[in-house]
Amino acid sequence: YTIRPSLEVQFTKAPTIALAGPTGSGKTESAMRVARGYVGSSGKFLVIDTEEKRALYKKERYQPWDWMDLQPPFSPERYTEALDAGKDYQAVVLDSGSHEYAGEGGCQDMHDAALERMAKGDLAKMERLSAPAWKEPKLAHKKMMSRLIRYPTLLIVCLRAEPKIKFVKVEGKTQIVDAGYQPICERMFM
Repeated sequence: YTIRPSLEVQFTKAPTIALAGPTGSGKTESAMRVARGYVGSSGKFLVIDTEEKRALYKKERYQPWDWMDLQPPFSPERYTEALDAGKDYQAVVLDSGSHEYAGEGGCQDMHDAALERMAKGDLAKMERLSAPAWKEPKLAHKKMMSRLIRYPTLLIVCLRAEPKIKFVKVEGKTQIVDAGYQPICERMFM
């Protein structure tokens, strides 16, 4: 083994950051501030926008930066294509990553289409086939995650979050307990 002082170690991969919060909580603003700080005052970053041009409201504040409009279907393959298009930027903001899971053409829609194909409308079959219908969407998601994990530049993924509750038994009675905000994404994403 060769031991080197830590000052000689150089990182070969930039970090990946996920920011989650409800609508209006400042995810896009925070992501763009981090990207600007990372690339410096004259460096350029890319915003991949699935939010109907919302990032463009911040156009003047963070110049120079480029914008990509990502429209449905929000399949993992389309996200991978968009990420590949941005790999030469110093930083990329993906706003929002939630559509890959819950958006039009995303993993949930892919599951529902596969389930409909497999069960052919038979409700009894649908319950039995729900888990197998996740096979293709999960595989596509894993391929996208593999690309995301190896992304060559700073990647900041904004995720929408929604309030969740859980049911707990207290002294034999079921109570509803606030579980806080949970990001809208595949459960292993974070």
